Amino acid sequence: MLSFPLEQVNLFCLSKQHLTTWSLDADVRQVARDITYLQAPSAITPFLSLWARMRRFSPQALMRELYQERQLVKAKCMRGDIVILPVYLAGPAIVATREQCHGNDLARTYHIMARMTQKARGETNTFEVSDAELEELRARIVRILSHECLTIEQLKKRLATHVNVSYIVYALCDASILIRGPTVRWDNSKHHYTAWENWLPGVTLDTSPDEARAILIKAYIRSYEPVCLEDVIWWTGFTKQDTSKVIKDLGADLTEIRIDCFEGRHLISKDGLNRLKSVKYLDEPVVNLLPSQDNYVVAYRRRSRHSVRDIYPRIHDRAGNVLPVILIDGQVQGVWDIVDNRVQYTLFEKTDASTAYEVNQKARSLEQFLRDNL
Repeated sequence: MLSFPLEQVNLFCLSKQHLTTWSLDADVRQVARDITYLQAPSAITPFLSLWARMRRFSPQALMRELYQERQLVKAKCMRGDIVILPVYLAGPAIVATREQCHGNDLARTYHIMARMTQKARGETNTFEVSDAELEELRARIVRILSHECLTIEQLKKRLATHVNVSYIVYALCDASILIRGPTVRWDNSKHHYTAWENWLPGVTLDTSPDEARAILIKAYIRSYEPVCLEDVIWWTGFTKQDTSKVIKDLGADLTEIRIDCFEGRHLISKDGLNRLKSVKYLDEPVVNLLPSQDNYVVAYRRRSRHSVRDIYPRIHDRAGNVLPVILIDGQVQGVWDIVDNRVQYTLFEKTDASTAYEVNQKARSLEQFLRDNL
């Protein structure tokens, strides 16, 4: 069985992720396809992920693909995360992960969201809402949004209710009855909402769960190879049994390799293996500034793929989310933040002058991007 050093694997993955200087010329649609999805835990995250992966990225380019061309769609999928997907993958992804997103039971989803919000805000009371009242509101919301596209505020005025309408709308989005439509600004998460079938009439949710899981796992392996079984389970949220069955069925298209310093075997496509073999080391460092929860950092169960254990507390917040990080040759070497409209960063170790210069240049470039677009 072939074995490869982690440095070579990282460079291969950086290229596939459009994070090397020679892979920055794709458009938004191509990048989204190549990396399968964009993490969207906040309004700004997917835009910064694309800024890191494109030479001349404009926020309007993503807005256009989402809300004019409608070739990308924002939905809750893997592990219950909000992500942006190519439209051709949206149906299978939603079907395959439906149980993870509480999408089949409005009352259950509503009360889960209410409890989570109460806990986050330290509240002790909320309006009690009966299942019958929720069902009545659900029907009214669906009826209104079947021919209109409204914000939560606009919808609540129309309904004239004391109930937190946002919970119901979010639950209906989880169930793919409604969809998150246009926002007023690219850095704002205040969406308009409308009916899924009106927004994406050609996208159906009739793929069988088995087929949907196979499509999603195949897409993940294509984008993030080489991966181990635990990585696939982590990313998809599927059971070990379901994941192993799909991988077994894909057996003829995959081969196994080892990564130095890691136990176990990693899966890679035969085409991917040929490309991995051809990777050449660079004389200059590959430097990236990635936003919180970026794909490259959260797509693997083994975080040691890109960071040593000693720095884990420095790159995660209290909830376990990955902070905005600095990558040097595919390894996390620092963190950054925006303070008073300036990108401030901390490197964990002293670097050579060339690398330090590249990090500073990336920080100044990100500042300029934000100045130009905010």
